[in-house]
Amino acid sequence: MRGLDREIADAERQARAGQADPAGLARLGQLYLRAGRPEDARGAFERARAALPPLVAGPDGELELTALWTEVNDGLTAAEAALERAARLAERAALVARLEAGGLEPALHDALVRLEVALGLPLHPEPRRCPACLGPLADDPAGGVRCARSGRGADLCRHTDARDLYACAGCGLVVRAWGERKGRFKPGEHEPPLGRVARPRCPFCQGPVASWPQHLLRCPRARPGEFPVCGRCRKRGVHEASVRCPRCDAEVATAPCLELPAPG
Repeated sequence: MRGLDREIADAERQARAGQADPAGLARLGQLYLRAGRPEDARGAFERARAALPPLVAGPDGELELTALWTEVNDGLTAAEAALERAARLAERAALVARLEAGGLEPALHDALVRLEVALGLPLHPEPRRCPACLGPLADDPAGGVRCARSGRGADLCRHTDARDLYACAGCGLVVRAWGERKGRFKPGEHEPPLGRVARPRCPFCQGPVASWPQHLLRCPRARPGEFPVCGRCRKRGVHEASVRCPRCDAEVATAPCLELPAPG
């Protein structure tokens, strides 16, 4: 790091003395990026671009892009991306501090998880709770989760008897599993989002499949009779598909067959 500091000091002296041309300023910007100083890097690249004509006359007299122009613009883009990431990291740190100090309200916890997904960092999962009443959840013997209220007397909730809710193990978001139910449930503050059904893949050619009847005839690696028979609809093809969390993309459930609507 001492060598990098020395290079930066030399380049800064040249820039202060007015001896740095656009190439020297671009080099200073790259040194700042290597040192983790994106704000300084942005300033150096902006100075380089201001002093650099974007077009010059080539050997044949035709105008062409200055050779350094692309490098300067790429460096400026990298500096701005680093600054944006630093701002997001600072926002995440503030939310984590609030979480550790006493918890976050659902909207802020959702923002924290989405920040961590975007940054590719370990997640702070949201507590599992019923989307309608925000109460505790119980594991459903049939798979997934349901509202833990008893359903007796006045202890009611719209999700007490739900049989298609799943809590994401990655981020804690509760989702409805089946995309086929889209027309049956209107989006609302008490309804969980739908899981994202991933397109199934062919076990022979490994390609994504939009329509099994068409793929059976066009698969480059297998004939129709070589495909397995679905245990649910009795048609050929691998109809089972992964249902992914729409927030963090972890698998929350498996759709047994995409050729028929989900039961219930």
